[in-house]
Amino acid sequence: MKLTKTINIETYEVLSNYKVKVKQSPFIAILKFAEENGKYITVEKLYDFLYPLSKKACENILNRLTNMGYFDEKDYYYLTELGCEAAKQEVFYEERKGMLRVYFANNEFIEQKIVKIEELNRKEDFDDSSLSNINRTFLNNLDLKQKITLENGIYILDTLEKKCRELKRAQEQLVFETTKDYCSVRLLEFIGNFKNKEDEVRHHMLKQEFNENYLEERETIKTEFDPQNLQLQRDIKIENPRISNTSFDAITVKSVKHSPMNLDDAQKWFKALVTERINKYFLSEEEFNQFANKISEDFDLYKTELIPFRF
Repeated sequence: MKLTKTINIETYEVLSNYKVKVKQSPFIAILKFAEENGKYITVEKLYDFLYPLSKKACENILNRLTNMGYFDEKDYYYLTELGCEAAKQEVFYEERKGMLRVYFANNEFIEQKIVKIEELNRKEDFDDSSLSNINRTFLNNLDLKQKITLENGIYILDTLEKKCRELKRAQEQLVFETTKDYCSVRLLEFIGNFKNKEDEVRHHMLKQEFNENYLEERETIKTEFDPQNLQLQRDIKIENPRISNTSFDAITVKSVKHSPMNLDDAQKWFKALVTERINKYFLSEEEFNQFANKISEDFDLYKTELIPFRF
């Protein structure tokens, strides 16, 4: 099942100090060495590890890693939480500085707010005529030290300049897709997975649309008899489906079971179905009873009352 919604996107070009996850880095070996030695290291130990590199070069490496947040320096260099994670998972975030094009979206399913980041090659200063204060609503709700996980990489934004260039606003399609085991939300380069299953989302939407007339335990909608529509399995169009606090575009839910509203409706419906279908057959009384019994099986809530049924 796939739901869609049009989302407003705000885009800014801004100077930033940031980190990018890289697959391979010689610094990972240093972090792992520190972890294996009680989660701390000294210049002397690193010198022994990297010999013949000079002690001054080793000290510069440790100071650089400290400035990047991988060590805390006291009497020794102690691994931080980021450093321990990098050592265990063998990942490293490379420090960079430059201009980014950052795409923001405001939706409850996108906690990190940022749905796309482009690293720009040009490094010229901003033209004063295009400078503005960055949108405070997004910036105030943005955790600059969080990991921004996107399809093209993982980023950590350390700082964003207060002045930026605001680009023209755009609209993009958010896609909420369900599977048997989980749900996913996709917008530009953001993908988020959630534990909700397709059946749970389906039940939620039908319950919201039909209230007490939707029987979740039977996956059935109770509805009034309509001689123009005798189908007991129907496709249902929901004009304004909602998941949590987000409304989506209209969607058709396939093959939803329907049941009569009450016994009187059930009898009318049953009689209409038997009459409609019997025209195709010439039946003995025994064959008719088998035929009618088979139809009654489709009326879960009333099948015991419908047989025997007198026409």
